[in-house]
This record gives sequence, C-alpha cells and structure tokens, in this order.
Amino acid sequence: LWGIIVGFFFSLTTIGPRFLSPMSSEYVPGLGWVFSTTTWLGECVSPVALVAMGVWMRAQGNKLIRIPLSSAILYMLCKLVMVPFLMVGLAKLVGLNDEAGRAAVLIA
Repeated sequence: LWGIIVGFFFSLTTIGPRFLSPMSSEYVPGLGWVFSTTTWLGECVSPVALVAMGVWMRAQGNKLIRIPLSSAILYMLCKLVMVPFLMVGLAKLVGLNDEAGRAAVLIA
C-alpha cells in the first residue's frame, strides 16, 4: 500500500522524473539505484500477476467455469468478432487517426 502511495506521489509531482531519470538534466547520480530498482520491480509485475492468476485458476478447478460450453463459445465469438467490428465503427465515428484507430481495435 505504501509503495503505491509513494509511486503515485512521484508520478503526480515532478520529483521522480526530474531527479531520478538518467535522461534528466537535474539527475542525481546517488539516486540512480532508486530508478533502476523501481524499473526492475515494474518489469516483474506482469509475470508475477500471470503466475498468481494461474495458481488461483488451478485451485478453483471445475468451479471456475459454470456455464455451458455452447454459451462460452458464443461469448468468445462475440468478443473476438463483433466487438472489434463495433470498435472500427466507433473509431471512424469519432474520427481517430490510423494509429489510434488500430490501437482501439486491438484493445477491444
């Protein structure tokens, strides 16, 4: 909890980017370990989260999926086919440029 609060504070203020980033002109060399440590911890978040979700899903077993297979296939087809087409239409309606439109469709 404290790490999230401190990270949020550094993100909102200019303290983090100004003094901790090696690319900054006001970089403090003695604090380089803070930047490298937080960068390393940030890169570890996704793999640890994936492992934790896998362990949780393994523990849930058959209780995890309680819907019929036909419903699950229908939901997956909607998500993989209909939602991207809907997002293409919305991207054109809003007037997103080419790169932003592609990103919106991929996220959908």
